[in-house]
Order: sequence, then structure tokens, then C-alpha cells
Amino acid sequence: MIVDNEKTNIELAGTYLQEEGCEILFALDGKKAFEMLHKHKVDLILIDVNMSGVDGFTVCKKLKEDPEFTHIPVIFLTAYNDINNITKAFEVGGVDYIIKPFNPLELKARVKTHLKVRMLVEELKLKQSKFAQLSISDAITKIPNSLYFDAQLKIALKNQKKVWIILLQIDKLDRLNKLYGFSKTNRILANFAKLLQESCIASAKVARLYGGSFGILFNNYPRREIEKNLLNIRKALQNTPTLHNVIKVNAVVYHVQEQKSLEQIYAKLQQGLKEINHSLNFSYFFIE
Repeated sequence: MIVDNEKTNIELAGTYLQEEGCEILFALDGKKAFEMLHKHKVDLILIDVNMSGVDGFTVCKKLKEDPEFTHIPVIFLTAYNDINNITKAFEVGGVDYIIKPFNPLELKARVKTHLKVRMLVEELKLKQSKFAQLSISDAITKIPNSLYFDAQLKIALKNQKKVWIILLQIDKLDRLNKLYGFSKTNRILANFAKLLQESCIASAKVARLYGGSFGILFNNYPRREIEKNLLNIRKALQNTPTLHNVIKVNAVVYHVQEQKSLEQIYAKLQQGLKEINHSLNFSYFFIE
């Protein structure tokens, strides 16, 4: 987008950039520029300093203060060539400064460079986002892992929220590995993870913690709602022969109502597992 109160300047710069395949938007002042930004996706802005109403420095500063537009590179295209104006252009967030009258080759080269930089930055952000997602996802089940689960639990505890935690454990996972092999056992884990997600209410946070252990974090619902979710899991397990005929699952339920450390919570849950009747296909126990 080109922002300049002189139409001839817009037409001249726009013509050269169109030769490079750029699609051009234009605005004659800062107000119109913001209107255009809310309607169109803009990859780069060329802006003059001296405009009627709000000057280019102020427009750029406002852009950089707005989270929606702060990522857009701004190049100043102006007749001012003194060091004070050049310095101010960079101080308010500009990435480059081109002095009028400009050389067409220089204009094209600088715009192409900053568009390429913008593209590389976006690619880097995407890769970082994917890496961050991988760091909190379990490779086998594709659901969140213990890192994510513990982080969510810490946030709840920090905000002094009451929560329900269910620790589910597939009994004798090592025996399954010996009996079926790692590949089939991994499929069992993945199918069980999917069953948990489909059986619980949407706000529940389901994660694979380690081995055959899974965690579910609920908000502070009435106990009957938690029991309802447990019964949903039991029913789904019974209706899935590939799981029901193969695994036994033990679940411990803990209502955290006061400030505790993660170590204290997990110790309580592990102690609760010892109280369960391990002879059933799906057993659960509420810690009082």
C-alpha cells in the first residue's frame, strides 16, 4: 500500500512496482490508510512523511502500537533527506527510508528485499509454532503430553481455582508390549486417547502423562458431572471390543480444593491407585 497525499507520486511508484508483479493499494492520508488496512491484507507500506492531517511518522507509530498491524514493514518514501527525519523514521518503527526523487531500480530492490524478509519471518514464525505444538504433544497418541497438562494444572493452582483431576492407568502395559509388540500397543494407546477425548465434555483437558497413564483436568463441576464423564468412558470402553477385550483401566479422581504442589497432588493420586479393585475392566475411585 502506498500512502501519499500526492496522486502523481502514488501513480509513479505504483507503476514501477506493478512491473514487479505487486498489487497496489493507495491512500491519500493516514485515516484512509487505516480504513484500507481493515479491509485488505497488506504486506508492505510505502508512506510519505509530509501529509495533510496526520503525518507519516504518527501513522507509522500507531501501526506499530496496534497488534493487528505491527508486523507490516513500513518504508518511508519522502523528500526529507536530513539526519533528524531519517533517524525519527527508524525510531517510530520504519524498516527503510527512500529519498525522493527516487531511482526506480532502488525502489524495486528495496521493496523486494523487505517483502522477502517479511516472507522469511512468517515462515520462521510458522516453524516455531509447529515446534511449540510438537513440544506439548504426545508423539504416539497425538494428544497433549504431561508438559502441557502440568502447565494447565499450575495455571489453575496459581489462580487458586478448584479443579478435578482424573488419573487413568492402563493396567500392566509392559505385559501388553510383550504380548502384542510395541506397534500394536501404540495403536491401543492412540485408540484409548481418542476414546477419552470423545467421552469427556469439551472443556476437559485430556493428556497422556507417561506410559499407560493419562490425565484429565476438569473445572470445578459438581461431583455428579464428573461421575457422568466416568460412566461415559466406561460405556465407550465396553462398546469398543478392540479395547475392552484387551485392557483394564483404573482411574483415580481427586478434587483439588486448596493450594497444593504438583508433587503432593501426584502422590495423592498414586496412593489412590492402590485402593482400586483391579479385577474390573474399568474401575474408579474418589479420593476423599
